Amino acid sequence: MSFAYTAQPDSIRLESVHILHANLKDHEGKFIGSSMDLDRHIGNVNGNLAFDSGDFSRTATNVRLDLSESPNRVLLFATLKNENGSTAESSIDLNQRITNRDGHLEY
Repeated sequence: MSFAYTAQPDSIRLESVHILHANLKDHEGKFIGSSMDLDRHIGNVNGNLAFDSGDFSRTATNVRLDLSESPNRVLLFATLKNENGSTAESSIDLNQRITNRDGHLEY
């Protein structure tokens, strides 16, 4: 199950542009603070945010989370450069790959 379904909604945020933080329920129903470095899992592939890559924040500006569709979708937005040097906004749904494993964010 995606992490947002078991997170305190007000706790989902970015720290230092690339660190995802959320308070997640563990197996006892207690909330635990957990963080994940998104740079270890998301990259810039020709101007698009992509999973199974890395270091997106090195080439990103205007990084933000959109929680308006949470818990169904948690969108990471960033303006990225492509191979030609032009920039465009890209987004990726963190719920597609990030889960809650007993109170801890897991990719």
